[in-house]
Amino acid sequence: MLKKIMLLLGFSLILASSYADKNQQKEAKENKECSNEALINSKYYAAMLWYRNSAEMKALYRQIFSNAEDTISDTIMHENLKPKTWGVALALDATLLDDSGYALQKLNTCNPESIETRYTYETKNTLPATPGAAELSCGIQELGGKVFIVTNRNGGGESGINTMAATIQNLNHNEICYDSVIFANDSTDSNKNPRFNAITSGDYENVISTKQQRATPLIAYFGSNIQDFPNLKQNILHNVNGNNEEFDSFGAEYFMLPNPISGSWQENQLQ
Repeated sequence: MLKKIMLLLGFSLILASSYADKNQQKEAKENKECSNEALINSKYYAAMLWYRNSAEMKALYRQIFSNAEDTISDTIMHENLKPKTWGVALALDATLLDDSGYALQKLNTCNPESIETRYTYETKNTLPATPGAAELSCGIQELGGKVFIVTNRNGGGESGINTMAATIQNLNHNEICYDSVIFANDSTDSNKNPRFNAITSGDYENVISTKQQRATPLIAYFGSNIQDFPNLKQNILHNVNGNNEEFDSFGAEYFMLPNPISGSWQENQLQ
């Protein structure tokens, strides 16, 4: 009797082990197929291919930054601006740092975006600088301006302390120059206007920054989202004719970088 029980038990263990092995093989195969299929068939595949692997992306960033620095230099001369009396506001991700690896990570793991995965990506990875970002930021300081980086990364709470530390380390690693980095108050804070106002008024009471500065007029803004610029909203401007005056500041005070991977434009309807 004992022998039969032992034989049955052994047979059951073999079946269980075989079933587990087959399940693991199936899961591994499905994950691989999920990853490959998700990447190739994703609506973002062409956008990520262009952003991460095209010569045009590199040329366009360099072109925009170079033209912007020339425009800022002309403004300083024409308005006779003194050193440290003016500043420039720049967005962080997709403007100074290339965060496209997060979108690629989402596709490779077949996982949707979340606050947790975004936080892990920002604090555990050293993101590369976008082409020309270091030269532009340091060039602005050499011209006599202050560099304010205004980011929607969350600087609030305990996790915010880690995010801020990782962000500063990432900027320093890429030799990007800055005078102050201003963070969002929480993970839902995407309105940059109060932070722009803090810079121009010198009142930092309700914002999170690495260093408070005296009231500083801003003569230029850089971003990759229409909402990186003062009082501009995607839901209002996406249907406005591109020749209207609402867009007159672009190329003079506002400088837009390309971001075909993410942004407020994703809420729009194709027409």
